[in-house]
Amino acid sequence: MTRRYTSAILPLIGPEQDIPAPDVYTNSQTMAWIMDTYSMTKGYAIPGVVTGKPICLGGSLGRNEATGARRSFTPSNAPANT
Repeated sequence: MTRRYTSAILPLIGPEQDIPAPDVYTNSQTMAWIMDTYSMTKGYAIPGVVTGKPICLGGSLGRNEATGARRSFTPSNAPANT
């Protein structure tokens, strides 16, 4: 299903266009499938087409923790009198 969906949105995504990121019910495997499907159409690996891919495919260390970390960090740094 992911590969078929990726094929349908190929004209809309890319490193210089819209870069999909993981969301609810997706994970690094889903993002790897998107990257692979996109890359197959171009003929070479294009890791910049998505974020949230596995580290072995060019993903970032700490990606899973990064989203939730900002949520818990921001309120503790907010001004007391707003």
